[in-house]
Amino acid sequence: MRWLRLTALIPAFCAVAAAKPPADSSVWTEALRQMQQARLDTVALEIDSRTIVHHSYTFHIDSGTLYPARPVPTESGPVRWAYYFRGRARFRFVPPVSIERDQLRRFYDVDSLDEAVGEALFLCDDSIRSLLEDDGLPVQMRPEKSVREAFDEFLEPLVQNENHAFTFSALRSIVHPRSEPFLLSIVRIKRRGLTAYMYDPYRREPVSLYRDHDIPGERFMELVCSYVSDIDETYATINGASTDQLLVHHIDIDATISGGGEYRGRATVACTVRDSTVQFVPMALHEKLKVDSIRNEYGLPVPFMRYTSDSHKSEALFVLLPDVRHAGDSISLSLFYHGDIAKREVGEFKVEAGASWYPRYGLDQRHTYSLKFRTPRDVTLIASAELLDSATTGDTLYTRWTVDRPARNISFNVGWFTRYDFTDSGLPPVALYYNEWLHQYILKGSGRNVYKDVGSDVVGAVRLFSKLFGAFPFEQLVIGEIIYPHGESFPGFIHMGANTFVSTDHWGEDHLFRSHEVAHQWWGSSLDYQTYHDQWLSEGFATYASLLYLQQEKGDERYYDKLGEYADEVISARKYLFFDGAESGPIILGRRTASTRTEGDYDLIIYKKGALVLHMLRTCLTDWTTRDDSRFFSMLADFYGTYAGRAVSTTDFRRMVEKHTRTDMGWFFDQWVYHNELPEYRFAYDIVADTVSGGWQANCRVTRDGGSESFCMLMPFEIEYADRSKDYAAKWVDERSSPFSLYVKKPVRKIKMNPFAAVLARVKQ
Repeated sequence: MRWLRLTALIPAFCAVAAAKPPADSSVWTEALRQMQQARLDTVALEIDSRTIVHHSYTFHIDSGTLYPARPVPTESGPVRWAYYFRGRARFRFVPPVSIERDQLRRFYDVDSLDEAVGEALFLCDDSIRSLLEDDGLPVQMRPEKSVREAFDEFLEPLVQNENHAFTFSALRSIVHPRSEPFLLSIVRIKRRGLTAYMYDPYRREPVSLYRDHDIPGERFMELVCSYVSDIDETYATINGASTDQLLVHHIDIDATISGGGEYRGRATVACTVRDSTVQFVPMALHEKLKVDSIRNEYGLPVPFMRYTSDSHKSEALFVLLPDVRHAGDSISLSLFYHGDIAKREVGEFKVEAGASWYPRYGLDQRHTYSLKFRTPRDVTLIASAELLDSATTGDTLYTRWTVDRPARNISFNVGWFTRYDFTDSGLPPVALYYNEWLHQYILKGSGRNVYKDVGSDVVGAVRLFSKLFGAFPFEQLVIGEIIYPHGESFPGFIHMGANTFVSTDHWGEDHLFRSHEVAHQWWGSSLDYQTYHDQWLSEGFATYASLLYLQQEKGDERYYDKLGEYADEVISARKYLFFDGAESGPIILGRRTASTRTEGDYDLIIYKKGALVLHMLRTCLTDWTTRDDSRFFSMLADFYGTYAGRAVSTTDFRRMVEKHTRTDMGWFFDQWVYHNELPEYRFAYDIVADTVSGGWQANCRVTRDGGSESFCMLMPFEIEYADRSKDYAAKWVDERSSPFSLYVKKPVRKIKMNPFAAVLARVKQ
C-alpha cells in the first residue's frame, strides 16, 4: 500500500518556480481557457491500493481506472493537472474543531464524512500526480461516453458561468508550487450530491469544503467549511497569517463620469512583492465595470481573465503577469475600465460606488489614494477624500483629491445636490448633500425638510459617540444621499439611502439607521477588523452604538424593547412551521453565518447578536447594587483609544475586556462568540419571613435547559416592592439547577429575572 502524507512533502516540482518567464505570456490565458473546457486524454491508467492523507482529508483507493485530462500549456511545456477516477475508494473528511463540525452538520446532518465512493475528480499539482500515476498500468483507449459525461459533470460546478477561481488556484499552484501541495478533490456522496475538498496553500484559510448547491435556477459551489491548517479548540490561530503576495501602497485613480452617468477610468495600483515569487494575481472589481486593458509599469500589456458574457458577471478578476516577480520588487499595474456604476436614473445618478469601484487586491489591506475626476459642471461630486483643487473648463469640472491616511476603502457620490451644513460646538463640521429636486418632483414632495432630521441625528450621534468612545476620528463628516435603501460608511464619508430622507418614523428605525452609519466612523473606518471572523467588531459594535443613540432619543423603554426584539429573533431563528433550515452559527463565523441553510443570518448574528453580546458584557461589568455601568463604557473607550487606526481581532477585544474585569473571560467568549449556546431558564421563588433580620427572604430556584454543562452567566434580578420601589441583585447561575436566597427589606410585589434583556435567553417564570 502506498501512503503519502502531503503536509511533509516538498515536491521537486518547485524547480519550475525558478524557470525563465515565458516568451509569450498568453500561455497562461490559454491554459485557463483549456482548463475551463477540459477534455479527457486518450490514455488511462489501471491503479490499485494508494492513500492520500492531507489535514482533515483522507482518500483511499482500493482499485480502479484513472483517466487524465489533456495536459495544459505552461512555460515549461504541457502539464497534467486533472484526473477522473472510477473504481472503488473511500473518502473521509473530519474537521478538527467543533465550529467546523457544527458547520458540517448544518449541511450534511453529520459532523464528519466517511463515504464509500465509486468516482472522483482530482485537480492537483505534480506531487499528487506522481502518487496517482505511480506504478499505474497504461492503457491506450478512447474513454467511453459514460466516462466523458461523468468527467464533464464533475468539472461543471467548478467552471460554470465562467468561474475561473478554482482553475486559477490550480494553475497557480502547478506553476509555482509551495511546500504543501495543492489538491482539489470532488466526490459524489450518496443522497448528498457533489462535495469538494480543497487545500490551497496560497489562501489564508487553506482548508475548505464545498458542496454543489444545485436547485432550479440556482447553482454554485457553496462554502461549507474553511479554516487554517493549525486550528485547534483554543481558536488562537483562527485568523491565520496573511498570505497576500503583494503589499499595495497606493492607488491612483483618474476617472470621467459623463452626463448620463457612464464611468470610465484608469486606476494604477502600486505594490511591492512580499512573497518569494508572484505571477498570478487575484483582484476584484465591480461586476458592472468591464476591463479594457491592463498595463505594467513599462506600458506593456498584461494578460487577464474575466467573464466575457454579461450573464456571467462577477467581481473576480485574474491578472496574469508576463514575468515572475520576486520579493522586494516594485509592481505598478494600470487598469483601464468602464461601466454603468453611476448611471443616471429618475433624475439622479444611481451611484454604486461601494468598495469595488476601483480594482482591489487583498481586501484587508489599507493604503493611500490620489484621485482625479472629470464630471459635468452642473453636478456636484463629493468623495471620502480631501479636495485639493477644482477648475471648470467648458462643460467639465476637474477636481483633484487625496487620501493621505491609509484606508481600507473609499468612495464618491455625484448628483444634483443642495449642501446643508450642520455645526455644533466642539464637533467636526457636518456637510449633508441632499437632492431636493428628486424629492419634490419624482417622490412627489416627500421628505420636505426631513434633511433637517437627518442632520440632527448625524450631529447627535457624533456628539454621543465622541463622549462615549473618543473624539471623532476625522477632520469632517460628509453625508451624501444615494438612490438605494441602504447606507455605507467610509472614512469621513457616508452614503445614506434616499429612504431615510422621505420621513422620520415614529418607532426610531430611522434613528437607528442614521446613527449606525455614523458609528462606523469609530467602529470600522477608524478601528478596523482583521478578518471576516472579527467583522462583528465593526457591525455589532455599530449596531449597539445605534441602540445607545435610540435610548437617548426615544428613552429606556424603546431601547429595551428593541433589545428584546433582537433577542427574540436570535432565539427563534427558523423555528417556523414548514421552514427547512438549520440552527444559526456562532458570531465568529462572520459572513459564513449566511448560507442557503441559514438565510438572513449575517444580519441576525453579526449585527444583532453582536450587539446583544456587548449588552451582556455591560451586564457583567455593572455594579447591580447601584446599577453603575461606568466600567463597561470605560472599557469601550479604552479599546477604541488603544486600537484606533489599527485592525483588531476578537482576541484583542477579549484581552481588553479582561483588563477591565481583571478575570479570565474565556468562558464568556466561548459561549457567546465562538459557539451558539442559547439557554432557557425557568425561575420560581417564594417569600418567607426572616425572623432574625425582621425582613423577608426570597427562596429562589433557577433551572436551566440548553447550553453545555459548564455554561454560566451573571444573572440580574429586579425586586419590585409593594410600594413600587425597586432593588436589584445579581447571581452567578452556573448549574442546571441553582437554588439561592435573596434578602428583601420590604413586602415584595414581584421578582423579575433577567430585567433589561440583560442575558440572551428565554426566561419562563
